[in-house]
Amino acid sequence: MSVSDIEPLVFTVPLALSAHEQASRLQKQHPSREKQKQVYLNSLAVYAVNYYLRCLGLETDYNSDEDSQNAPWQTLMDTADLVVVGYGSLECRPLQKGDKNLYIPPEVWSDRLGFMAVELDESLTEATLIGFIDRVEQSEIPLGELRSLEEFSDYLETKQQPEVV
Repeated sequence: MSVSDIEPLVFTVPLALSAHEQASRLQKQHPSREKQKQVYLNSLAVYAVNYYLRCLGLETDYNSDEDSQNAPWQTLMDTADLVVVGYGSLECRPLQKGDKNLYIPPEVWSDRLGFMAVELDESLTEATLIGFIDRVEQSEIPLGELRSLEEFSDYLETKQQPEVV
């Protein structure tokens, strides 16, 4: 077995009923079917990344009034951010099976700790974190350019914000 035969680390999260309830509550705040779907999928991606970060022992502000939880911001922007306490906002971008690129809307390129790619299965019962990228300069990122989750903890260590006393 060669190094190239080793599968990159991924993390699969079961999407609990509570994740779907929250996504449904958020989507109902929008009249457009397209925006409702976007908000629903974004919400599931944020849930999955929150679950992963909590497993790593990191504190998040999951139920905060951040952009991805705020109906007026959701109307204006395609955002799926999650605050990682002591680090900053991490953008959680949903993918669907078969996608070759990760879409990151220009309105979220700045002020983000990074961008996590979350693949949702067709039945929306599982989400798989497949990698991340630290910064972007284009809307479409080929999945092959994502960094492995194995590097994420080391990456975070370089981004920790000093505590304000």
